[in-house]
Amino acid sequence: MRAPRIFIAALLIPVALAGLILFDLMGAVGAARSLKVESVQLESLDIDLGWRLRLGIPPVEPYVRAVNMRLSMALSNPTSHELRVRDLAYEIRLNGRPVASGSLEDVRVPPGRSKLVLPVSINPEEAISVVLDALISAMQRGDNNLDFRYEVNGSARIPIKVLGVEIPGFEVRMPFRRDGIYRFSFSIPSLAQTGHLRAEEGVIVERYGWFVGNSEVFSVRPGAIVNAAVLIRARGSLEGELVLEIRRDISFLPDTVATRRAFRVSLRDGEETVLSVEFTAEGGGLMRGYFMRLYYNGAVVWEMGDSYPPRLWVG
Repeated sequence: MRAPRIFIAALLIPVALAGLILFDLMGAVGAARSLKVESVQLESLDIDLGWRLRLGIPPVEPYVRAVNMRLSMALSNPTSHELRVRDLAYEIRLNGRPVASGSLEDVRVPPGRSKLVLPVSINPEEAISVVLDALISAMQRGDNNLDFRYEVNGSARIPIKVLGVEIPGFEVRMPFRRDGIYRFSFSIPSLAQTGHLRAEEGVIVERYGWFVGNSEVFSVRPGAIVNAAVLIRARGSLEGELVLEIRRDISFLPDTVATRRAFRVSLRDGEETVLSVEFTAEGGGLMRGYFMRLYYNGAVVWEMGDSYPPRLWVG
């Protein structure tokens, strides 16, 4: 009688062990599937924004040097023990266009709610293009607020443990997609690079620059065709004649007039306009470069500083 009992016991032990393994496996799969991504939040969108003068309306246009973002994820683990995420990968879109991606490995998620800061690798060209398009569109609407639609798509892989041991090839994949709106506000700053000399005359120089084609320059070769431009703002009522004068800076000799252009203006307080004059750069001899001088009704109200830049070097 003992032999059949031993046989039955030997048969029941692996069956019981298999049942225990199956029970533990089902529990591990259920625990892995219970992990939830509650939210993905774009906490900050840092835009290194600048402005440059342009010949036209509006008289300034934005440019973007860099874009950075901070992203976080809220997770919920309803179990009573820590869950391990083998890896987490995701893509970030702004206004429907992919601008960044990221990944994490070996993430430990404690019981309850927790928060992760997600590393982000920016595609600088695409991110700058998206932001610049949105800025220009907002300026055309006369709006200083940008609502960026962001979307984060990704997946996590959670390994399965049976009797405390991870089983290679056994894992639960958890795809996720979260979106939201991030509002970015901007304003066109005062970009004065030097003080105006006589504010009582009502002329405030906000910005100036040298341009060859569509590019702002600080030095040119002799023979280059250059546009000198100044953005001014009226302080109070501004009525009369403005003259933008381009002067040669010559070593050891007095400076001389290269060209000048007169403008009749009638501006109310706060109104802006662009003055520009085109000339051909000369070089050779003691010639160093050029600078600008501005007259209002015959009096000098502003002159460019002595350094290079902002003066235009020719060489």
